[in-house]
Amino acid sequence: MKNRRSTVLMAAGTLLLLGALSLTALNLWNEKNAEFQSEQARAALAEVIPHYAPAEIKNVITASAAPLPDVLTATAEPTETMATVMQDVKIKEQDYIGILDIPVLNLSLPILENWNYTFLKVSPCRYAGSYLDDSMIIAAHNYKRHFGLLRELQNGDCVVFTDVTGAAYTYQVTDIETLAGTAAGEMLAGDWDLTLFTCTPGGASRVVVRCKRV
Repeated sequence: MKNRRSTVLMAAGTLLLLGALSLTALNLWNEKNAEFQSEQARAALAEVIPHYAPAEIKNVITASAAPLPDVLTATAEPTETMATVMQDVKIKEQDYIGILDIPVLNLSLPILENWNYTFLKVSPCRYAGSYLDDSMIIAAHNYKRHFGLLRELQNGDCVVFTDVTGAAYTYQVTDIETLAGTAAGEMLAGDWDLTLFTCTPGGASRVVVRCKRV
């Protein structure tokens, strides 16, 4: 009886280990696939965006960090009218609105116009708002070559979004916070010109980077 129980426990342990290894392998494959797809989209966008020059973006010098707002106010959800005003470029049946550059992290990423969980496995997505009225929120997985290094940003770091028309919007990091994974209202709150966020390992919390236009 004891031998049978030991055999069952060993078999269960082996299955759990194999399951964990399979999940790890799947996550690594998803991350590499996302890196490959987003780089392909970024390269295609760079060819069609007028005057796009990431080398110049990396030489942007920013001023000292702007003071944080004294009062946080609610930011309205994007309207359909706002979404139609933003121009986009279709690449492999997906609509992109521009390229986000974070020089200090050596990141240059295409931004999808809308988000869902499938799109997030391809590239960072516009979660809400618009760059046209300084309310855009961008979400991405915590893949290393997506937003996995957001927590390393510091106040004063430069972020540049270039839309598909070639207009460049330069921002400066002014606040970094951690929110609960369910804090959707807090994510949308505040008078921020640009917000970037990703989940922490395990998904319980969100790393949130707030930026102001320079």
